[in-house]
Amino acid sequence: SNITILKIATFCPDLEVLNISFANSVSGPAMILLLKKCKKLKTLSVTGCSNIEDIWEYCGNLEKLYCLGTKIRPKK
Repeated sequence: SNITILKIATFCPDLEVLNISFANSVSGPAMILLLKKCKKLKTLSVTGCSNIEDIWEYCGNLEKLYCLGTKIRPKK
C-alpha cells in the first residue's frame, strides 16, 4: 500500500533493492517519494503495479528497473 511505501521511504533511506511486484494499490506519487528519499536504491521491481506511471525523472540512481505491466513508458 502507499502507507507501506511511505514508511519504507522514511525509515529505510539506505535501501538498495526493493521488489513490490503486483502491489496494485501502490501509486506513482508514493513511488516518487520513495525514489527521492532512498537515494541508494539500485534495483526496483514494480512489475504488475498497474497504477504506477512515468517515474523516469526520479530514477537517476537506479541501475535496474523491472516494470512490465505498469503504465511506465520507455524513456524518451
